[in-house]
Amino acid sequence: MRVRRAIRRFRSLPGREKRLVLQAMAQVLVVRATLRVLPFALAVGLLNRWMGFRVRKPHPPERVEASVAAIERVARGLFPRNPCLTSAVAAHLLLRRNGEPATLRIGIRRGSEDRLEAHAWVELHGRIVVGGADSPSSYVALPALTASDGLARG
Repeated sequence: MRVRRAIRRFRSLPGREKRLVLQAMAQVLVVRATLRVLPFALAVGLLNRWMGFRVRKPHPPERVEASVAAIERVARGLFPRNPCLTSAVAAHLLLRRNGEPATLRIGIRRGSEDRLEAHAWVELHGRIVVGGADSPSSYVALPALTASDGLARG
């Protein structure tokens, strides 16, 4: 039932939005698969090299925002129980590839039964664009991941 509804919704989209959703889906699936089979630092380093940070012709800000929103929607739809790391890494790669100085952040907090919980988000120009605006107040952010970590090239 849910799949049929998603297919109907997809078919009703204009061509440009269909391409955007398909690109987001491809990026989310590649990121998710890579994160599942490789250690985090190696996975993100490989994704950076594979997807490259060569800034192509930058997209207009509204297209970048639409792409990031599509990545979050697709990640939530495909992986409803734990989309934050996948969508944050995919959006981070997209933003950096577009020449934006995005920062991937990971935070932790003590959850129920004293278990540690983690969350990932992306910051851009001092605001959170992926992962929820309340992330820094709910989680203790680990040090920002930098180029030496294989996550970004300046």
